[in-house]
Amino acid sequence: MKMALTGTPGTGKTAAGAELATRGYTVESFDELAADCVVDFDRERNCKVVDVDAVDRRFRKRHDQVIVEGHLSHLLSVDFAVILRCHPDVLRERLKAKGWPEAKIRENVAAEALDVITVQAVERHGEERVAEVDTTHLSAQQTAEEIVKIAQRGFLSGGAGWVDWSDWVMDHAGQI
Repeated sequence: MKMALTGTPGTGKTAAGAELATRGYTVESFDELAADCVVDFDRERNCKVVDVDAVDRRFRKRHDQVIVEGHLSHLLSVDFAVILRCHPDVLRERLKAKGWPEAKIRENVAAEALDVITVQAVERHGEERVAEVDTTHLSAQQTAEEIVKIAQRGFLSGGAGWVDWSDWVMDHAGQI
C-alpha cells in the first residue's frame, strides 16, 4: 500500500510521520523524493517549485509499501491519502511559532480553512480513498494512532469532508 500523509503546513505531518516510523512503518519525505525535481524557486513564497509529474512518474514505478509525508504527497499515485487538518486559529499559532512571515501564514490558514488539500485529494483519488484527521488537540502519538486505525479499517469509515471550518470562514470573511 502506498499512502500519502498530507495536509497544510503546520498540521503535524512530519511529527506524525516520525511517530509512524518508530512503529515500524516506512515513511519517506516528499521533499526528499522531489529533491532532484525542483524546477524553480518562488521568491515571493520563499519555496521551491517542484515538477510533481516527474516525481510521480518515478514514484509509480515503486512497488513497496510506503507512507509519503508532505503537503504535496496527495498529488502522487497513492492508494490512499490521509489529510491532517487543524483549526485555523491553532494553525496560525503553530506557524507563528515556526517564525513564518505573516503573508505565508495567511495563505496557509486560508488554504486550511477552505479545504484546499482535501478538495485536491478527493479530485485525484475519490472520496472513498481519502480520510481526514483533525489534529487540533492531538499529540503526534495520538495522530499516528488515528492514522493506524484508519488504515486498519481499510479506509472504510475514513472519509473526507467531515472536518468543517465554514463557521470560522464566515466569522473571518475579509480577514484571510
